[in-house]
Amino acid sequence: SSTLGEWLNTSSTMQLEVKAEFEYGSSSNAPFGLNVYASPDLTTSTEIFVTCSADSICACGIDARSQGGKRITAPLLFQPGGEGHVSLHAIVDGPIIELIANNRTAMLVFTAYKNLPPAGKSGLQLFGAAVKASMSAWELEV
Repeated sequence: SSTLGEWLNTSSTMQLEVKAEFEYGSSSNAPFGLNVYASPDLTTSTEIFVTCSADSICACGIDARSQGGKRITAPLLFQPGGEGHVSLHAIVDGPIIELIANNRTAMLVFTAYKNLPPAGKSGLQLFGAAVKASMSAWELEV
């Protein structure tokens, strides 16, 4: 389990399942989310993010450009009455990252494994303007 801003070392594996929960204020339109394959100084990472406009239209996405991949986005759909709360469920399986947001929006991206942090220096980190955030992660069974 981790909190906003804390870096969680995951260098022993490249196969993880991550669940993150966020509460955010309607006045904030700064992005929030989590970094995977992140170096401790965040010079390299793949970002799983949510961004909302001033009129509460939100999008989610995965940005793997700093590690040789692509950036993809999609509209973030909410459960009825669920505005202000975002649930991100990611499966990180080597170069493949699958994201399910709010159990309604899904996407998949391939990271090219370029610019990965050195051995022993890879982790997860929650980031951004969320009022409250929490994350749990565990290694996938192979």
